[in-house]
Amino acid sequence: MTAAQAAEVALKTVPGGTVLEIDPGFEGGHAVWEVLVRKPDNTGVELYIQASTGTVLKQKPALVPAEAKGSSTTVTIQQASETAVAAVPGGRLIEIDLGTFSGRTVWEALVAGANGRTEIYIDASTGKIIKQERAD
Repeated sequence: MTAAQAAEVALKTVPGGTVLEIDPGFEGGHAVWEVLVRKPDNTGVELYIQASTGTVLKQKPALVPAEAKGSSTTVTIQQASETAVAAVPGGRLIEIDLGTFSGRTVWEALVAGANGRTEIYIDASTGKIIKQERAD
């Protein structure tokens, strides 16, 4: 299961939610995607989605980062993921989250590619890459 597929599972699990973060991890001996979702009431929930099956193994309340509270980003995590992967030859998304960079709200993506890992900052309002650097 890809990070994008984990985001789809999270949005089906939390109707009306917004995915803010996707990270790989382990839960109960299983490889999982840890997905942070902002619910419509601005509270957060972290889902642990089994990477091999897409099953939600666990849910727990989570804090929503300040930059994501009430945020009306026009670029979704799915769109930012596609932009990041397309920017790296042979790209595969490792993780992505909403943050700030130079006073802007951005999607921070870590992408593995043919030449190593790359960190990419994507403006959450325009979808444009504002910074890209080798992460290794």
